[in-house]
Amino acid sequence: NGGYMSYHLACLLSDRVAAIASVTGSMTPTTFSSCDPTHPTSILQIHGTADSAVPYEGATWTLSMGEVVEYWSTYNGCDPIPLTAQLPDQNSDGNVSEIIAYSNCTNQVDVRLYRMTGMGHEWPELERGLDISAVEVIWSFLSKYSLNGLIEQAEENKIYN
Repeated sequence: NGGYMSYHLACLLSDRVAAIASVTGSMTPTTFSSCDPTHPTSILQIHGTADSAVPYEGATWTLSMGEVVEYWSTYNGCDPIPLTAQLPDQNSDGNVSEIIAYSNCTNQVDVRLYRMTGMGHEWPELERGLDISAVEVIWSFLSKYSLNGLIEQAEENKIYN
């Protein structure tokens, strides 16, 4: 439940949280209805479309990935239309995953969804046959932000500018 906890902290203790990353987590309706962040917060979500434990499309007890990124992109004042880029099919399985990124957010924060086609409720790593290394993606993302927003323009962001 680390992803759920991360969203809960971003909502209720945002004065201490610069950015969060969630792998296969989401927001509960309770967290969503009580969410009251105090500053723009960078959000990274990595989620599989075949996740049966935390469904990508949501359930009565959990928000869909669309609802989660819409909430944070709106709160952060991002452009309403995201930019989408396909990830390289590292394992040649024919599943094409995407990065959905919201840009021009307040304080240059970022809202990014890695939509992992065919991935279930698992931790993505190249060695396990998935198209990204969650560890590398998460560190690259989180290390760019302070409570004041973007620290510096990272190389990976240049594909969206």
